[in-house]
Amino acid sequence: DGKKYEYIVFVFDKAGGLHYSETAYFQTAYISGQIFADADMISMNPEENIYENGQAIYYTTFDVQDKSLRKATFYGSALGMYDAYLNGNRIGSDELKPGWTDYNDTLLYHTYDITSYIRENNTIASMVGTGWWCGRNGFGTYGYHQPAFICQIVLEYEDGTMQTIRTDADWNYTKNTAVRFADFFNGETYDFSKITAAQISEGEK
Repeated sequence: DGKKYEYIVFVFDKAGGLHYSETAYFQTAYISGQIFADADMISMNPEENIYENGQAIYYTTFDVQDKSLRKATFYGSALGMYDAYLNGNRIGSDELKPGWTDYNDTLLYHTYDITSYIRENNTIASMVGTGWWCGRNGFGTYGYHQPAFICQIVLEYEDGTMQTIRTDADWNYTKNTAVRFADFFNGETYDFSKITAAQISEGEK
């Protein structure tokens, strides 16, 4: 479960020459265990209007232990759509994450190797929007709830120990953000004078 597999593709040309690709990888899903078993779906204060005062950005900080890090993996999902950043680096290049599903049955999640983004002191931030879950595009199919975000970062050290950072009640959020409004049908309003998720992940507040 959750294992990383590296592979190389090689081909022969007409002259018999052998050519190798760069090393690529894929990571398997969790089949026997629940990846977010100890993480919480986090959302705004239920009294807040999702369309007022900016799009919510959730964030927290964490430190790595004083030993050699072998690998860091991010697992993320949302009721709605999310875009996550770690230390100023966007996590993944996919858009409209985690994609549409029938939320009554399935919620997709993404897995990314974030080892190269890890520092001694880290900040992760994620902006979360309505998407198909609760925006106008959902037509009230799932009700008119607030978007919610869930993630887990797993740090694997060379000595075999692991450290996990999960969404929980200790995460902070702000709505005084650059994306003032966003919806599939009604477009996006942006204020360049206000803060972004990327800036928060760089330690700005």
